Amino acid sequence: EKFIPVYNGVDNYILNQPLSINKESYFFSAARFIPKKGIDLLFELSSLFNHKKVFLAGGKEKNILKLNLTAPKNVEILGIIDYKSISNYLSNSYLTLITSKLEPYGIFVAEAICSGSPLVSSNVGGIPEIISLAKKKLTINEKEIFNEWIKIVPPDIKSFQSAIKLIINNNRSSFNEFLLIIKKIRMKFSWNNRLK
Repeated sequence: EKFIPVYNGVDNYILNQPLSINKESYFFSAARFIPKKGIDLLFELSSLFNHKKVFLAGGKEKNILKLNLTAPKNVEILGIIDYKSISNYLSNSYLTLITSKLEPYGIFVAEAICSGSPLVSSNVGGIPEIISLAKKKLTINEKEIFNEWIKIVPPDIKSFQSAIKLIINNNRSSFNEFLLIIKKIRMKFSWNNRLK
């Protein structure tokens, strides 16, 4: 009774970054290179969307080999990169992919949303809680726009493929509105608000 759980917060560095409307054409992902992070699913998706460059941060090539995986040609392994570099990739990515099969919380989901990156993520563990918090107090119209650019799906190839296609084929006219919504959402994830 002396403890209360709180949602994770997002670092002020991300919350204070300008939101970029002019996204570059790459996909981005970051994760530890362990089985539960779904790197196999990410590689399968990368092969299906081989016209897109995919940057993957979070580990070294030797860790990929330990998973008995081979990165497709369009995937570039960035290794372990610093927080500012991750923030930069997130804010400029055309799409962020989070293919986790298990995820206790999923802080990277919150960071991607707060960076204004379109996102397709698996709906495992604590990730639906993050989405629920992000959409709290949005109007019906704002929720519809949010759902156009943030897709939460089961961790399987067909679900991810469909969601990615929906975002790629989405009319970008609502993207400005999406970024205005993200400005409202961001402060929900500040540590000050998390700890209130």
